[in-house]
Amino acid sequence: MNHRITRIFCVRLLAATLVILSAGSARAIPAEESPTRLVMETSELVLKVIQEETSAPEPDLARLYSLVYDAILPVLDFDGFAKLSLGRHWRRATPSQRTQFTEEFKGMLVRTYTKYLLDYAGTRVRLAPRQPAPPGPKRQIVKVIISLPGEAPLEVNYHFRRVKEEWKAYNVVIGGFNLVQLFRREFGEEIDQKGLDAVIERLATTNVENAPGAQAGGS
Repeated sequence: MNHRITRIFCVRLLAATLVILSAGSARAIPAEESPTRLVMETSELVLKVIQEETSAPEPDLARLYSLVYDAILPVLDFDGFAKLSLGRHWRRATPSQRTQFTEEFKGMLVRTYTKYLLDYAGTRVRLAPRQPAPPGPKRQIVKVIISLPGEAPLEVNYHFRRVKEEWKAYNVVIGGFNLVQLFRREFGEEIDQKGLDAVIERLATTNVENAPGAQAGGS
């Protein structure tokens, strides 16, 4: 499985997993509130919304896009996610390149979540029997088991850290696939060949072409 196919596979699974966190974004996530509690309290509500949209005669994809975009941003540490995904190239990037990449990277993830979201009606979420020991007061890992219809259960590890006194997810490991490492490999190869500006331009173009109402294109 090549890097791009593996990345698409994992992002498709994130449509069923990260969006579970998004329902809690209407309120702040204070540091004293457990990320574990956040994941489990919100999963039932979000999966119910997915089921309702799946049952509709014609799902409103633009509404889903807006819902995911507005809901997921407060929960994910996109700055940390983007920085880790670029690795050594982040250190070499200008402040403007970092800002542009983070924004287009964010758009790509949200667009992909929306594209595959309705595939996961009927998904079930439960805490794994044994939780990992907290790595420190400012970091925590929440381990859950995701059961997708017709597929074997998957273990998903959400990596949280405190950002300005709130818990935010900065990486996810799905069935042994570390999403940050996959992105770092893929982006690293493309940047080495074409440069960071070309990657940013590709992401921006694809995001525009695949926005709600635009003609469907590649991911």
